[in-house]
Parts: sequence; structure tokens; C-alpha cells
Amino acid sequence: MMDALSEIFELEFRWVLVACMFITLFISKHYRQKARKARERDHEILRSDESLPLILARLFVALPMFGAVFAYMIDPEWMAWAHVDVPQWIHSVGTGMVILAVPFGYWVLSSLGDNISETVLTRAGQELVTHGPYRWIRHPLYTNGLMLFVGAGLGAENWFITFFAALTWAGIYHMVIPREEEELIDRFGKDYEEYIQRTGALLPPIRSSEPGVA
Repeated sequence: MMDALSEIFELEFRWVLVACMFITLFISKHYRQKARKARERDHEILRSDESLPLILARLFVALPMFGAVFAYMIDPEWMAWAHVDVPQWIHSVGTGMVILAVPFGYWVLSSLGDNISETVLTRAGQELVTHGPYRWIRHPLYTNGLMLFVGAGLGAENWFITFFAALTWAGIYHMVIPREEEELIDRFGKDYEEYIQRTGALLPPIRSSEPGVA
């Protein structure tokens, strides 16, 4: 009986993940294309403009994670070797994270508008966005992606996906965000430094003696 229920839960989650993943990708593509059309080509910065170590680090983490998630969506049996039994509440938390990633992603991208960037580098004409989720979180776009992939790992009960999602979280927090914020401080100066003090990097700040840490 429990095996049958587990199969039902897994089947339902797989299609929830497929739907949420493709809706999220569609929303992202729409806003990115809209932003590209709204600005001049001379203002565009490509991923190839970033440093080689950052590009390689992204590929090292992103390729296995994306590959594993898409393999699971095509056929869960392809990722069955990394399956772990977890309490049902963990599966439910993962499912909830995946579902919430859709409206949250829309909120983030609609708040960014034409300021969406493909890289950690800033471009001419870029504005400092501090409304919407940016009122509390400096990098909610990363938060949204991590919510989706951590949720995918937990909901799929798959240690491989969860591990690479956690590794991505660590890499973004310790490598990508510091590099990106150096660029943003160079561009926006004191305004961005003050913004750091009242916001969290990936989560809303916990009010303490060290504001801005999250």
C-alpha cells in the first residue's frame, strides 16, 4: 500500500515539476527578450565577457544539476540510482517550493523590467531596483532559481539533485554575489552600500547587529 502511494506521489510531483519548470522558463524567456529589445545592442554584456574561472565554475555545477533534473522529468527511472527515502513532509516541502517558484519568479522578473542582466557585470543604463522583492532581498532571482532546484531535489527525493542545488547555493553566495556586488558598488556607490545594510543577499535579513546578512 505504501509503495503504491509513493508511486502516486512521485508521479504527481514529476508532472508538477515539469509544469512549473516550463512555466518558469517561459516567463524568464519573455522578460529577457523584452529587456533585450528595450535597450541598444551596444549596452549588452555577454556571459563570455565574464572571467574564465567564473564561467567554468558555473558549468561545473549547472550542467550536472540541470541534466539531472531534466533526466528526472523525462523518466524518473533514469535518476532512480540517487533516490533516497525521506519523510512525506520533506517531499511536500519540496513540492511547495517548486510551486511557489512560479509566482515568485514572475514577481522578481516583472520588478526587474529592462534591468535584467545575463551576467554579474553591469551595463550602461542599468538602474538600481529596490522595489518588489528587491525591497528585502538583493538577489531574489538567484533565490528563485535555488528555490526551484532545491525543491526539485527534495520533491524527487533525490540526493544528487539536492546536493548540486546546495552546491550551487554555496557557490552563488561565496563566489558570484561578492563579484557581482563589487560591480554594483562601482556603479552605484554609496546608494548600493546603504542598500546592502538594509537587505539580505538571498533571504530577507534577520534584524540583528549585522544588518544585511542573510
